[in-house]
Amino acid sequence: MKPVILLSLSLAFFTHSTHAAEKAAAKSDPPKAPAPFRWINKLPDDRAQGLQHGTFFSKTNQTEVGYYIYLPPGYTQPENAKKRYPVVYYLHGGRPGSEAKSISLMRFIKPAIESGRVPPMIYVFVNGGAMSHYDFPAKQSYGETAFVKELIPHIDKTYRTIAKREARGLEGFSQGGRGTGRIMFKHPDVFSSCAPMGGGQQHEKHASENDGR
Repeated sequence: MKPVILLSLSLAFFTHSTHAAEKAAAKSDPPKAPAPFRWINKLPDDRAQGLQHGTFFSKTNQTEVGYYIYLPPGYTQPENAKKRYPVVYYLHGGRPGSEAKSISLMRFIKPAIESGRVPPMIYVFVNGGAMSHYDFPAKQSYGETAFVKELIPHIDKTYRTIAKREARGLEGFSQGGRGTGRIMFKHPDVFSSCAPMGGGQQHEKHASENDGR
């Protein structure tokens, strides 16, 4: 099967699971003040859901930026040393941004891949910046540019990805769903399969008309 078909099938599977998981979390967790924004949010290993934490230097933001990444079974085995994988990027909900916000979704993603229900892939959790997946000069935060122009090339250079549109997917929920919807239309040459979930596009319209606020 072609990478674009594999990504479409995988995103279709994850769409229901991620949406349900984040809605359940929103209902069960009491409201709390957001943590101060940080570009790097590394968790203790016992909370990292088996993910690896990495950073890249963002020239746009002039700082190191964090991300979490899942490498599929067999990635490090010598017999797979030349094998390359499709990639799905996940844009978290809420603001300010943090690459650790939605990694609890690994309890759905990891078993699905390891059981063979969806094909092997690399999965990346993105830090959206102070305004979560917007470029917002008023806060000197360029979340969208850091993701599209800097993180993706870094992932393609650092890991064995299939570094082309046909093998690259994007999904997100709430604030990340709005980001997914906007970015997929702005950069159709970058992604072949996208799943914007629970976006509430009236907020996207309001932000676009008010300099990102």
